[in-house]
Amino acid sequence: MNSNVNKNIKNYANTTIGEAARLAFAPNINLEKILFVSVLPRVAPRFKKDGTVGGFDDVISAKNRTKIDGVLQQQYGDLVQLKDVFFDIADVRNKKTKDEFTDIIVENLDELNVI
Repeated sequence: MNSNVNKNIKNYANTTIGEAARLAFAPNINLEKILFVSVLPRVAPRFKKDGTVGGFDDVISAKNRTKIDGVLQQQYGDLVQLKDVFFDIADVRNKKTKDEFTDIIVENLDELNVI
């Protein structure tokens, strides 16, 4: 798990845009669809250097601040789609150290519906 999921959201967006271009313009390939699926917790711990939990990130809010759907639509039409699947980490706010997140229980996993 990243020490801070929110700080990586923009990196994920830039990587997705770059990978979409690489795939869409690959020579001698006729693609029907490019689908990027992100599976992320709704709330993620933010760790201090000593491995203790320093706070919690609202991952959905961060994703909503970094929307790239419109960019991909303008560049590729319906060829490229993004799907976000969110889940809850059981007892996320009761854990105090990074080690306690080695094994997590996933709850309330969103369904993945692709049309």
